[in-house]
Amino acid sequence: MEPQPEPGPQPEPQPEPPGRTLSASQKKRAKKARQKARQRSAATSAPARIQRYDDLAAQVKAPVTVHLVPGCPDKGKGAFATRSVAVDEKLWCEAPMLSVQHEGNRSAAVVCAECCRWVGSPEAVLNGVIQWADATRKHGTGDQSAAAPLPPLSPAPGVVCCDDECGTVYCSEECRRVAWAIHHRMLCTGCGAGGTAETLSKGAALHRGAVLCYEQLGKRHGCQEVLTLLARSVVDVLGGWESGGRTAAALAEAMGPYDSLYCIPWWDVPRSGEQSK
Repeated sequence: MEPQPEPGPQPEPQPEPPGRTLSASQKKRAKKARQKARQRSAATSAPARIQRYDDLAAQVKAPVTVHLVPGCPDKGKGAFATRSVAVDEKLWCEAPMLSVQHEGNRSAAVVCAECCRWVGSPEAVLNGVIQWADATRKHGTGDQSAAAPLPPLSPAPGVVCCDDECGTVYCSEECRRVAWAIHHRMLCTGCGAGGTAETLSKGAALHRGAVLCYEQLGKRHGCQEVLTLLARSVVDVLGGWESGGRTAAALAEAMGPYDSLYCIPWWDVPRSGEQSK
């Protein structure tokens, strides 16, 4: 349904749920909620968010500071060296906050679901890349025998697999344990060794069934990587909230790394282009 303008001297389009018309009072409450969300976002935008980057640089002892360019507050963040930096000097090294293998190269490589390191023997890795490159070349020359996409590669013998047999593989037992503790325990769709959905408890079966439907939705619409990253971010926040005692302060701290990734509420995104002109 197209957004409807709200009555007033300066009409503003408002999003409405499909198949449902909001009353005037509901629209008024929604507008107030959006205004508060924008105020919270603005309150944590410049100094607070950039201070997070500066704190990170200090924690890893990087020779840089992060702050707004003086006199140019609309230019975003800037990193400035605090000392001379040698050519090829490593400033800092950190693990990604979230990562997932792209669906498009599952037919070329089998990688660890936690650290994305290649798994399997060098021969298996090389053969997978060669097969994928050959199929891509034939497809580019119009060879109909290679028109269909290659299926995902099967894991090589000896790799570490999820204990619940969902098909997820890891490069080491350490990565399997880390993944389970951080996100996989909530996102696994397996039923255990030799188990079925019927042997799971009702709660576990419903939970894993919902996650499986979520994965299938991503496959059907070609956005599985986006939905996987979204699910992991939610689980990451939940894990931080749980480990922090399930308090409001723990939730705010768990949300901290993600606060700097957005600037405006999602319902304002379609209009942000016009407002910026």
